[in-house]
Amino acid sequence: MGCIQRARMQGATVHLGGERYGTQGYWVQPTIITNTRSEMDIVKEEMFGPVAIVIKFVDEEEVMKLANDTLYGLTASFFTKDLKRGVQVANRLQAGTVWVNCMNMFHPGVPYGGFKQSGIGRECGQYALDTCVVSSMPFIHCAASTWRNANPWLLPATPTSNPSTSTRANVLVQLPEGACLIADLYFIQKNALMYSVACLMYVVCSL
Repeated sequence: MGCIQRARMQGATVHLGGERYGTQGYWVQPTIITNTRSEMDIVKEEMFGPVAIVIKFVDEEEVMKLANDTLYGLTASFFTKDLKRGVQVANRLQAGTVWVNCMNMFHPGVPYGGFKQSGIGRECGQYALDTCVVSSMPFIHCAASTWRNANPWLLPATPTSNPSTSTRANVLVQLPEGACLIADLYFIQKNALMYSVACLMYVVCSL
């Protein structure tokens, strides 16, 4: 209710609703607010409630500027008859999920998350595994001739049919002078799909 009241004070028009619904709980009437400007709090803040903000625009460039001029970017949606133009607009919107000619469609294999201050990381899909991985990247200086003469080969991974267990594959690169580069790749198998979830690389040198 405070956001709606501030919108009135800043010059916006409550076209519909804008009042409390009932006498118990925290319910608000479905509300439509018009005559808004981009600098108003009601436009910039992320509201979780039955409140629609109407902003006028002249052309596509202006609407893109208005849509991306925010600290948040969880989702966006719009409707169009021109699908080619729809793809172009979707690629320019700074939002984690963009719905074209639809709303609130989800799939467990598709990552979900926001841009900017709308969350950290992704849920669902392969990108969700990144939140469970800690990577270590050692840098080791070697002469150019060392890498030119390297002899790589892949050691086969141990298969597993248990989704709760991991599979490990070794990539061994033999270097001159008794040194070798080893990369340990760890996989987890789920629903007949193999996901890479960790990679550890290290160098073993003979003294």
